Amino acid sequence: VLVRDLAAGDAITASDLALRPLVNRGEMIDLVVRRGGIAAVVRAECRQDGRLGQLVSVLNPLDRRLVVARVAAAGVVTMGR
Repeated sequence: VLVRDLAAGDAITASDLALRPLVNRGEMIDLVVRRGGIAAVVRAECRQDGRLGQLVSVLNPLDRRLVVARVAAAGVVTMGR
């Protein structure tokens, strides 16, 4: 994503670009919880922006507690083993 406006003919440099988050604060996302060979998917609210591989806080809708999960894809975070 461009971080500044560019005029026609301007060269784009690395400092002009920023990575786009795959999950966004306030967005409803899939929280994949793994335990052993079992995985469950729960819709949850993401509490911060995150890029691939980053840890973000997520509001667990079942008990209204914050958990930490890793961003796996657009709209998907995972926790557990």
